[in-house]
Amino acid sequence: ELINKKVETIYIEDEETRQDLKGLIKRKEDMNANIVEIDEAICYGEKALESIEKTIAELEAAGDFENPQNMNDARNYAEQTHRLLGKFKKEISDITMVTGTEIAVGAFENFSDLFFDSLIFDWVVQLGISKSLDAAKNTKNQLDKAMSKLYEEKVTEEFMVRHIEEQINQIMEKA
Repeated sequence: ELINKKVETIYIEDEETRQDLKGLIKRKEDMNANIVEIDEAICYGEKALESIEKTIAELEAAGDFENPQNMNDARNYAEQTHRLLGKFKKEISDITMVTGTEIAVGAFENFSDLFFDSLIFDWVVQLGISKSLDAAKNTKNQLDKAMSKLYEEKVTEEFMVRHIEEQINQIMEKA
């Protein structure tokens, strides 16, 4: 509806050009909405990265369960990371990837769940922190990869929006 109103305010005789303009405006609006979703995913991803880095630091500082305070802090950060990864996953599912790359949400979710379950299990049976630390580092690596793809997607979408704006302006100048 909004697109139709915008196009109606501009006098364009050629129906094909009018439809092209409508299509470009719609595509631009969709891409701008997608950029908002990407920004939201990036926000949660950055928070999750910060949290996982704190988890790793606390696990490294804890040694072999020598420092209960570090373990307690690591557990708290791990729980926070788990929640943030859930929000990150949800935001990723709202994104339409135009670059053709995909963020393996299912695999990422498995890393999150395995990391969290492994971390809690290792603490409960006190098998040592090396497995928990490895799981945390693995999750961080997966999150880093996902974030790289999101940044790439955002740059691509912003470029495409600028290109569409140029096309719209060319049509408007001819009208």
